[in-house]
Amino acid sequence: IESEDLIYNNREELPKMIRSLTNKFRNRFRYFFGKGSEWLSFEREETSLVRLDAMSKAAADLSGQPLEVMHGTYGIFGQGTAAQPQHNSRRRLSNALPNGGCEITWPQPPQKPYETAYAAS
Repeated sequence: IESEDLIYNNREELPKMIRSLTNKFRNRFRYFFGKGSEWLSFEREETSLVRLDAMSKAAADLSGQPLEVMHGTYGIFGQGTAAQPQHNSRRRLSNALPNGGCEITWPQPPQKPYETAYAAS
């Protein structure tokens, strides 16, 4: 999954992002689960939507909390305050946006120029 596939800017874009990811998984793993499998049913998409929406709200609630505060269900931490230094020991996958979306912060695509290397087997 590319980092661009995980970006959504507001609550209205979240279902589209989930549907896109679900379709990618269906296509990539169809050989493994079979064509008629219900492992990625539309009901599960709705469950994902509810969970991601709740996680975005929890992340927004923690945005002003100290770094030591952790949400028990989602394992996300407070983002600290301006007076509190950010520690580089923990990578954040995303930052909560005030409108319920998220900004992906890691992994970031490599900066150009970069070399492409191929491994021979």
